Amino acid sequence: RSVGVPVPLDPPILWEGPQSLLNPPANLAVLGTLSTWALQVDHALGTPPVGALGSFGLGNGHVFTQVGLTTPVNTWHGMVGPAYDKDALLGFFSDLRLTLEKGGERTTFEREGVWRHRESDVVGTAAEGDGLRLETLDVAPRFDPGDGFDPAARFAVVRRVVARNLGDAPADLRLLVRNVGFGQPRDGGIAEPRINTERWCGTVEAAGAQASGTEVAVDLGTLAPGGSATVDLICAMGADAAAVDAARAAVRAAGFDALLASTQRAWAQWWAGVTKIHTPDPRVNDLLDGLLVTIKTSVASTGAVSQMSQYTRTWLRDHTGPVRYDLDRGLFDEVRGFLDYLHKASIQTGGISNSYRADFPFDALPPEPDWRSFPQGGGRQRAEGPSFLPILNEAYWRHSGDLTLAGGQLEFLRYALALQQVSPEGLLPFSGDETFRVFMSAALDLVPEGFPFQLEIPYDEEAWSAQSGWYFARAFRALAALAGAAGETGVLDGIDAVAARVESATETYFGQPGSFYVPFLWRDTLEPAPGPYEDVNTQLLWVDALPADDPRAVDNLRALYERVGRPDGLMLTPIGPTYQGLLGFAADAEVALYTGMAPGYGLWNLAVTGHPAAEAAFNAMGVVVDPGGNYGEGQILEDGVSRMFQIWYGDVISLPWSDYTARYRTWEGGINGDAMWRYLLGMRADAPAASLALAPHLPNRWPELTVEGLRVGGTTLDLTVRRTASLGYGAEIVHRAGPAIDVTLALPTERDAPRARVNGAAVVADVTTRPLGERVIEFDPLRVEPEGRATWDVN
Repeated sequence: RSVGVPVPLDPPILWEGPQSLLNPPANLAVLGTLSTWALQVDHALGTPPVGALGSFGLGNGHVFTQVGLTTPVNTWHGMVGPAYDKDALLGFFSDLRLTLEKGGERTTFEREGVWRHRESDVVGTAAEGDGLRLETLDVAPRFDPGDGFDPAARFAVVRRVVARNLGDAPADLRLLVRNVGFGQPRDGGIAEPRINTERWCGTVEAAGAQASGTEVAVDLGTLAPGGSATVDLICAMGADAAAVDAARAAVRAAGFDALLASTQRAWAQWWAGVTKIHTPDPRVNDLLDGLLVTIKTSVASTGAVSQMSQYTRTWLRDHTGPVRYDLDRGLFDEVRGFLDYLHKASIQTGGISNSYRADFPFDALPPEPDWRSFPQGGGRQRAEGPSFLPILNEAYWRHSGDLTLAGGQLEFLRYALALQQVSPEGLLPFSGDETFRVFMSAALDLVPEGFPFQLEIPYDEEAWSAQSGWYFARAFRALAALAGAAGETGVLDGIDAVAARVESATETYFGQPGSFYVPFLWRDTLEPAPGPYEDVNTQLLWVDALPADDPRAVDNLRALYERVGRPDGLMLTPIGPTYQGLLGFAADAEVALYTGMAPGYGLWNLAVTGHPAAEAAFNAMGVVVDPGGNYGEGQILEDGVSRMFQIWYGDVISLPWSDYTARYRTWEGGINGDAMWRYLLGMRADAPAASLALAPHLPNRWPELTVEGLRVGGTTLDLTVRRTASLGYGAEIVHRAGPAIDVTLALPTERDAPRARVNGAAVVADVTTRPLGERVIEFDPLRVEPEGRATWDVN
């Protein structure tokens, strides 16, 4: 299968991987290939801060936990179960830490590491010190009814522990499992009760273990040099002790090996339905795939997608990340479940909310209410977040072609606009829950009353928001498209005039011809913000409020990049001098505090406008990520070195916070994954129109990338993009299933008069310069028939 003319190419530039200090656990390595996103710690260099460590999550929709966020890295942190909602009063269950004791002395580990098996959430750790090695392998059991396991086995996290004697002399060893919070010995383990749940941690077999206080000790005997001992641990969770004991019994009956095998099978079955991408860089492949694992492990058994670090629950606007990225990867059913849950949760709770519990069973769901009888929203529903209900429903329809979901919710989606508090002029407030609100103050050096004891300015009360206006206008366009497709345009009555007023006011009040849009205005004076801010100004293009070739959007981005763009492609505003001193940074340090999705917002903007910094911004995505391949709620870039902005780590009752700022994130991760996908493929799907637009890139001298199972509605395609000659590109699409589709392709070129061919025949090739400089050949739409093949070449 040839695309174009193969020629010798310079070797690709690959993202740098982590240091290698010790080997992964043997019982993890035998499962297959490991993700290149791994954490290794050398304590001889000092224990790193929490923000430099990695987040590795595992969960099955009922139970969830993280490892890698503290030392020892095997610590189970942020554990929750038997549902994806933490205790309303006491938060998550306490941390559990493992260590070894040799001859009565606790081991001090010198080196530690965490690894994850590719395409699953199976996580392993290793630690070495004092001539010993401690390995763990964690499973959140997944299985089908045909596996024959008791369903109660899902309500536990199970860990295989292997202790090894690396020394030259026999060693008397004990394994110590410490609950760092409150608990009480029960049945050879430690029980930790909460308000409506309980957790029990100990050995699966409950033999040879002794519990005292909040620690379980397991006698491993005397290990000869080179010898090892294996113990299986369990943390079972339930509503009460009886439910916990049922989970323990179910795991004991199934056994660790069988649960590990069924979990691997379940992941393989799920992964078979995912659109796959293969690039020359394993770090890129593993990052893109790992972000899908982050989303999948954060989906509750009810179908709700959550934020499992710090928060749990399901958050309305946080859906933008997992919805967009799951749609890119062909996971239409998952996205339908997310959006259906939001609709039902709004019915269940009597209105649209900023967040909802993630464990509603909906077994007694009230009938659909008369949404037009509901009042305007207050609190954090007054603007911003509700706009994403129509926007994301339209995105699902565009990718899947399925109108049955939104078609039955049009009045609900209309209410998402009608509830927002639009001023007589057409202006909207902030919601008050924007993640960037503190960081924006730091970036613009705005000091609130009560500073430094008060760091937040109540922008929702004191300012008008440009992005809330863009969201509203874009949401109306989404609603209009859905209503038009459903033949229900009457749903637009009344709200159309409001949307027109908002769109006009947003342009009039915030627009600055030839420059950036003002991110906000102070309400009392209408004085503008002192400068642009990346999390706001990038929204104009990211939410598609204006097309990428609109001069107003181009001017906005150009001015933003001139103000805050960096050589590495990131658009991040350095913090002001007031905050630099308060936070203890050196006066000459270059520091940016930023949200974890800001790099993705920036990359998206640069990609769709053809900015020359887009490739650098793509590469920066591999720098501003934690060692586990995840993005945080808040991050720091100090003199070019990135880490997570985690100023609190809660290991007992997780109050006031478990992780602040939060770590293992589907919102930021999904947004950044979607941005990388957009840069690499330039994908725009329109299943109702049976069309697909692609504008791919091969960064870092890559010779090729391939995509298998690219989905647009019921059509499935395979795509290959390849360098064909000096300054040349080629592409091939193979139709695998479903109806015919029209494909529009744009390929980069650096030639003034390139030669172009479609399906081997020469065509007229006109070079188009995109708004900010990239030169491309834009081919006419080409129909690709079932089982057909199409090729494009530019030389």
